[in-house]
Amino acid sequence: MQLNDEIDKRFSYCLVPFTDAMMAPSFVKFGSDIPPPSESVQTTRFVTPAGSFLYYLNLTDISVGSQRLRFASGTFRIRPNSQGGCIIDSGVVIPKIEQTVGCNAYRAVMGAFQSYYDSLKLERIGRVPEGLQLCYKNPLGFNNFATMTYHFEGPTYEIEGKFVNLFNTEQGYFCVALQPGNGRTILGAWHQQNRRLIYDGRINALQFYADICSNDTPP
Repeated sequence: MQLNDEIDKRFSYCLVPFTDAMMAPSFVKFGSDIPPPSESVQTTRFVTPAGSFLYYLNLTDISVGSQRLRFASGTFRIRPNSQGGCIIDSGVVIPKIEQTVGCNAYRAVMGAFQSYYDSLKLERIGRVPEGLQLCYKNPLGFNNFATMTYHFEGPTYEIEGKFVNLFNTEQGYFCVALQPGNGRTILGAWHQQNRRLIYDGRINALQFYADICSNDTPP
């Protein structure tokens, strides 16, 4: 906000996948240095309450694979006490789904993932060092990972299966990269990999499209 006049109220970044982060940097770009949007760009407005510095988005529903969970209208709305709502935050690595405001959306989402992987007869494993709650052995050659979609006001934000999960290649397992939220849902950095994100204060909206972030050039 302090730079608004200099950067035309716009900044952007494209997060290189974490598995490639040692080979290529991720850049933050401002104003005229931001690449022109792809033809596939989507836009959803910010719904940030007055006085907040967070970037709130109007999340209406979530899908796991082809299954739309059809949460009740207003499940992810911002409550008068500043609880609830959905924010995008690159400073939070593992995304969070709300569990304490309204219905337990986290449990519903994780239940959908469990039903999907259980139907494929994958072997579930218990506690892992990463602290994630739903993990399975990763059979050699398996690649049928479920996608996850955030349904925002207007566009859909679909996460490829390979970016929905955290993989432990040494131990041969994967975990659904989601944690329970206590107060709000957070679209964290894990679900922002290989995605161009443009925060545009001129139109008070987030723009996004799939990209290959390792090809990004310095500003």
